[in-house]
Amino acid sequence: MNTFELAAPDGTHLGFWLMLDDEETDGKSGQFALKLNETGKTFAVLRDLQNDERALFWVMTHDEIELFDNDDVFLGTLKQGYLNLSHQHFLLTDLTGNG
Repeated sequence: MNTFELAAPDGTHLGFWLMLDDEETDGKSGQFALKLNETGKTFAVLRDLQNDERALFWVMTHDEIELFDNDDVFLGTLKQGYLNLSHQHFLLTDLTGNG
């Protein structure tokens, strides 16, 4: 499992982003979840994802990670530390192994 700090573009801490690899795909896909603090909950797109009871999935493509819900609805992308959801941009900082 990889853990990331989730932040607004100005660096404000919003919560945490978690990604779990699917062992059967050699780390090329898996599930994700997020845990928001009160500041993060002010972003509707994040709040909706956190409150969604459906499974959330990621798939690595050539140069980015694409995000989907369990109905294969495209949610956004993750590329080079930038999370893009519904035309909103967020920062992810890898915390895995930093503790």
